[in-house]
Amino acid sequence: MQPVLRLLILISCPPIVTLDYSLDSAVIGLRHIGIIADNIKDAYSVIRELKRLALPFTMVDPAGPMPAQVQAAISCGEWRGVGFERVLDYRGDARRAVLEALSLATGRRAFREVVVGVDPGDCVGVATIADGELIEAYAVPAAEAVCEVGRIASAYPSDRMVFRVGSGRGRSFCVDSMPNGYGFSVEYVEEWSGGRRLPRAFWRKGLRKDAKSAVWIALGGPTICSARRAGGRVTDRSP
Repeated sequence: MQPVLRLLILISCPPIVTLDYSLDSAVIGLRHIGIIADNIKDAYSVIRELKRLALPFTMVDPAGPMPAQVQAAISCGEWRGVGFERVLDYRGDARRAVLEALSLATGRRAFREVVVGVDPGDCVGVATIADGELIEAYAVPAAEAVCEVGRIASAYPSDRMVFRVGSGRGRSFCVDSMPNGYGFSVEYVEEWSGGRRLPRAFWRKGLRKDAKSAVWIALGGPTICSARRAGGRVTDRSP
């Protein structure tokens, strides 16, 4: 890596070897990601996404050894090191690159199952659980929810994807508004109520109510009915 380029990155985003992320890392064991940063613009995009997800990361010298704490790395340039195979090339989508790296850290190029909880409303809660780990939970305005669902469907590498949607307004939101071109299952489940508590492994400090409800829904409250979308077609499988 060129000295000036490395200095610019280190000034704005110093190498992080150990981070005290009270939101996630101690609870669900999120993996440590390396960034091979020959291209500063691409590296910044990846760093922003890693910070958004509160994931620990380390800057890696393209020609040097891979730090011991790194479990997978994203290459924004050329990786010239040896003895470490869990390296993927950055291809312009920071969100997908980080998610692929999370899966690659476990030895797989894709998650076995991604479950997306959706809590419909004026402000839509969204939560994603990949192979049993809560990756993100947040809320978006209703007007942006359909586009966000499409981004999730394209960003998460997975063998199977399930959208679990809260009952009530969920049926119209999900069946009528889901984007075409993706194959996934849709389930309608009971919505979260304030009297219930999320399991400790899925609790996050500062989550707003819509996001908490989306986590509960993703965890699979009582299923009311289900449907499967394949190639734009929906078949209702409710009793």
